[in-house]
Amino acid sequence: MQSLKKIKDFLKKELKVVHFLISESIKSSDSSYLKDIAKHISISGGKNMRLTMTLFIFRSYNPKFIPYDCDNIDFVNQNNNHLNKYYHIYYLAASIEILHIATLLHDDVIDNSNYRRHKITAHKIWGNKQAILVGDFLFSQSFKFLVKTGSIFVLESIAQASAYIATAEIKQINNIIKPEDNNKEIIYEKIDKFSIETYIEIIKGKTAELFASSCETAAVLSKNKKDASIWREFGLNFGLTFQIIDDLIDYTVNKEILGKDAMLDIKEGKITIPIIILWNNADYADRITIISIFNNIHKENYYDQTIITIISDMFNKYNIINLTLSYAQTYAGVAISALDRIKRKYPLNHHLNFNINILKDLLIEILQRKN
Repeated sequence: MQSLKKIKDFLKKELKVVHFLISESIKSSDSSYLKDIAKHISISGGKNMRLTMTLFIFRSYNPKFIPYDCDNIDFVNQNNNHLNKYYHIYYLAASIEILHIATLLHDDVIDNSNYRRHKITAHKIWGNKQAILVGDFLFSQSFKFLVKTGSIFVLESIAQASAYIATAEIKQINNIIKPEDNNKEIIYEKIDKFSIETYIEIIKGKTAELFASSCETAAVLSKNKKDASIWREFGLNFGLTFQIIDDLIDYTVNKEILGKDAMLDIKEGKITIPIIILWNNADYADRITIISIFNNIHKENYYDQTIITIISDMFNKYNIINLTLSYAQTYAGVAISALDRIKRKYPLNHHLNFNINILKDLLIEILQRKN
């Protein structure tokens, strides 16, 4: 995504500082296990979308902000406790990214995932208990950084986002088709009652709320609290757009590009928006096929290229890709409307408006994502 690359190039120094803070927080542990696992997942790539959004919104209001020089030996020696108050945005960005990393560790254990970002997942190397405990440690490190922002608003916003993430994860687990659901009537009922509204509620909690908090807290730390609610609306709808496309990509991209197994959601018994739309449009015979796939998906050696082809053919038959895209486009439209409201408030702020246009371009590129 070219727009994301532009943003990261603009934030090169800020991103370096944030990654330094994350690295230092990992090193603070006495446990070699913990350091190895945390380092494994923190360097596993990723788009750093949430922390980048936080920094970019802050910088959009503060064009004269002088980034901290992470290569300066005084910065390293002084440690992050002595960062100037003006640089609290770094603590916020680091906190958000560490929190996100912690949720990924827990997600991979819950989903029993084999790969993340082209690498073997941490729990497959070190075990479930170790991965969960490292996730807990990272949660604590995240909130240590939040305290250093000195903002109760920031603390409340990120704490609430964390609660939403946990609640949504529980809701998703309760709706997953599990091996013990080895009954076609049970599977039919689970799929049939799983509405798009339920799906949106889950991804709102798991993904969009942290995007919303990332954006609104950036506005607050930039001394523009009056705009926080608009940035929250943008972040929420940006996150919904991002996750819908992410769930669509799971069905349209192969493992080599995706960095994890293709059609992983269906292997894990997850019902996401492409399957909901497929179910709502499928005829009786195709519904029977869908139930059969979910009924057998946990059996050894059942899931193969034949199943992938069957699902792909049904997607083509019912135009599932375009129908799913239409939902993402709706939320992207709401996010763009929020950006336009910010622009109307500051018609003469050319720096802010220029950056807002980049965010608009990013949304369009997300809708066109292939990986």
